[in-house]
Amino acid sequence: MAAHTLPEHLLPFSFASWYPRFAHCALKGVIIPLPPEFLVWLAEDGLIMPIECDEGEDSVEWSDEDGGEGGNVDDDDADNDEGPVRPSFPSLSSLIALNLPCVPKLNFSAPIDATWVNCNTLKCCTLEDVYKLLKSSDFISWDVSQGAKDLVLKKYQNLHPSRSFRLWVSSSVHAIEQRDSTAYYPYLLNELESLKTTILSFWKDQVKGKFDGDYVLDVYITKSNKGYIVDFNPYADSTDSYLFTREELEDLKATEVEGDCDFRIVIQEKEVKPSKHSGYRGPIDAVEISGTGFEGFKKQCYRPSELVDMEEIHEDQELGSELD
Repeated sequence: MAAHTLPEHLLPFSFASWYPRFAHCALKGVIIPLPPEFLVWLAEDGLIMPIECDEGEDSVEWSDEDGGEGGNVDDDDADNDEGPVRPSFPSLSSLIALNLPCVPKLNFSAPIDATWVNCNTLKCCTLEDVYKLLKSSDFISWDVSQGAKDLVLKKYQNLHPSRSFRLWVSSSVHAIEQRDSTAYYPYLLNELESLKTTILSFWKDQVKGKFDGDYVLDVYITKSNKGYIVDFNPYADSTDSYLFTREELEDLKATEVEGDCDFRIVIQEKEVKPSKHSGYRGPIDAVEISGTGFEGFKKQCYRPSELVDMEEIHEDQELGSELD
């Protein structure tokens, strides 16, 4: 695979570029430089998991009848049973294991489009979870094509989606929107003004004057009104807007006044929008062949022990516990 360097206009938005300056007020993460052979593996077709994913798996004992030790299997058959060579990333795997559970991403993108292979969550509890998400994601492939060379493991926090907001910033903040536009949260109506004040104060105290140019900032606000930076994104069409049109954002940008911005949330049930990532699902032919529908197909992708973990993850997501 040819070597790539990050495009200059994207460099400020790489996690490795901005996180050291804002670590004191951002969701915690660990940056791990990726070995070249891992980037080659990410770019290859197929889904052959690294050898390290087998660690901790229950060993299988074969009887003589199964062709195990003492069985009657000729050498030719044994040679023909050899599968493809599996990759191995021992150092990288060790570092990942030290930071589980986590939410993985590369310099820019998280594998949100591939959560269908991981119980519909970005939470990774095993090496296999991490590798499977990264390998299955088109978003991650795009990062690699742009020269991304770092793995970011964010500390897993059970964040409630209603507390996540997106800020559109030029010389000042001119628009704030609820990031989860797929749901209606009635309680937010009573907190609209206080949330706006909290978000603008957080931006003024922690970010203003410390990040150059136009940008889009994602923040998380706890129920105790403490703010955290989630990510910086380019102010461009490639960055999704949830409750504003592009024309509205340009008009607000042209007339922005510091301290005064348009703050939008979903204010009634009928305003709920479909997910921006609803087009990323399991392969339709595989779902049809399963004969069990999409939910049944997802369950067939997991071992019995993983189904228990899946139920626990969904319960955790519903609880929506706060940061410390």
